[in-house]
Amino acid sequence: MYLKYGTAAIIKMGPFVDETDGVTPETGLSIAQGDIQISKNGAAFAQTSDTGPTTTHDADGWYPVPLTTGDTDTLGSLTVQVAMSGALPVWRDRQVVPANVYDSLFSTSDYLQVDAMQVEGGDATDAINAACDTALSDYDAPTKAELDSGLAALNDLSSTESQDAAAAALTAYDPPTKGELDSGLAALNDLSSTEAQDSAAAALTAYDPPTDAEMDAGFAGLNDLSSTEAQDSAAAALTAYGVTTTGDLAGITASLSSTDIDDIADAVWDEAQSGHTTTGTFGKYLDSSISGVGGAIGSGADACTITITVESVALADADVWISTDSGGGNVVAGTLQTDDNGQATFMLDEGNTYYLWMQKAGYNSIQGEEFTAVAD
Repeated sequence: MYLKYGTAAIIKMGPFVDETDGVTPETGLSIAQGDIQISKNGAAFAQTSDTGPTTTHDADGWYPVPLTTGDTDTLGSLTVQVAMSGALPVWRDRQVVPANVYDSLFSTSDYLQVDAMQVEGGDATDAINAACDTALSDYDAPTKAELDSGLAALNDLSSTESQDAAAAALTAYDPPTKGELDSGLAALNDLSSTEAQDSAAAALTAYDPPTDAEMDAGFAGLNDLSSTEAQDSAAAALTAYGVTTTGDLAGITASLSSTDIDDIADAVWDEAQSGHTTTGTFGKYLDSSISGVGGAIGSGADACTITITVESVALADADVWISTDSGGGNVVAGTLQTDDNGQATFMLDEGNTYYLWMQKAGYNSIQGEEFTAVAD
């Protein structure tokens, strides 16, 4: 581990363990200035220069030990030892290095110094200069004449030789004559105008387009039913469907005896009051109207159905009444009881503001809840 020259640092010392069993961590030591002994680069041990070091126990017998700038003011090895009563001694060896070495290794603020001081045992600058002088002295640069000769050798053909080579290439090339070109282009179309016309005429002759009569016959065949046939087909379809005619209905009615008719009437009027629950039906309207005889349903112009639910479940047999004031002093409709669907119908005036009241044993009551009347 490295330490930066002349720089304060904190190192971990431990683990301090019991001097008897050598295992149990010592966690309550009070390490003072005189307990921290430092040897700089092999010199005799001496206490740290920190007169009040902070050495509070960290964990498992390990303690922080501070080093001052005076403790790290010598390059080379640094040995730190702490010997405490009741615990085995602990020591650490460190290396104090120059600041640029430390920063080059552990930060990006500096670099290792790599200046060339010696080459082959002598002064580096002198050695480099001498080597350069020797290299320049040994280098035999070409003269102008040598360069001219070398460049001239790049083209060793005379003008006559160049002309002869070009002439030979042209002679070897056999370009097509005008007659050959004309013959080749003419072969691209070997049909005469007469032959082209004859081919078109033959194609038109082979095509047999439909006549006007044939087209009329084809379109007419799309619908080959006369009006009489169409009517007969429709009549047959209706007959097969078996729709109930007025005569059939009259026959059914005629077949009912007076007893049957009485039974039907009884079935309608014997329907339980609780069965008339569908808003908008005559049975529901009649039930609400009769139930409100004596002013209970109100005197408004519109039938308005109130629905009472508790946690989305209809509340039946609840007492419900309506007032025009929030204090409940002016009751204009009720009291009615809700049906199995939690509903009660009042005669109110649509669009007017009213206040709803409800009570039933075992349930929270409604005390003057404002609402606007909406007709069914």
